[in-house]
Amino acid sequence: MELTSSATNKNGTGSSLASLHIRHNKAATYYDRLSNDLEADNTDSKTLASSLQEYHQQAAQLFEEALEALPDTPVKPNKSMQFTVSYIIPTAAPASTVARALKENEESFLELYKHLLDNNGLPDGIWKLIQNQSERAQTVVKKLDRISKSGAERDMRVLS
Repeated sequence: MELTSSATNKNGTGSSLASLHIRHNKAATYYDRLSNDLEADNTDSKTLASSLQEYHQQAAQLFEEALEALPDTPVKPNKSMQFTVSYIIPTAAPASTVARALKENEESFLELYKHLLDNNGLPDGIWKLIQNQSERAQTVVKKLDRISKSGAERDMRVLS
C-alpha cells in the first residue's frame, strides 16, 4: 500500500495551518513595529511596511478561521515554519532598500507554501486556501522586486 505524502509528512494539516497562522501573526507584528520605527518623513517606506502588516494580518486571520473550522486536536507548530527576520533595516532607509530587505522574508513564505502544496493529502478546501495565499504571496514578492529595482511605485501598497 502506497502512503500519501501527508501520511509520511510529519506536519499534519492542523500543524501546518497553526504554523502559518503563527508565522503570519509574527510577520504582522514585525512589520507594524518596523512601520512605527521608520522616520516620519520616510512615507514610502512606512506605507510599504504598513501594507505588508495588513497583508500578513489578513493572512493570519484566514488561517485562524481555517483552524477554527477543524476539529479540536493538539497542535505543535513546526520550528522550521517560524517567521524570522533576515536583518535589521535602518530607520531612514529608502523604500527601495526596505523592499530589497523584506523581499527575502516574503520569499520564505513562498517556499513554505510550495512545500505545503506538494502535500497531496491535504483536504481540497485547505489546499485551495493555501494555493490562494501562495498566489497572493507571489504578487507581494513581485511588487517588492519592482520597488527594489525602481526605487518607487505609484502605489507603495503590496496588495490593492
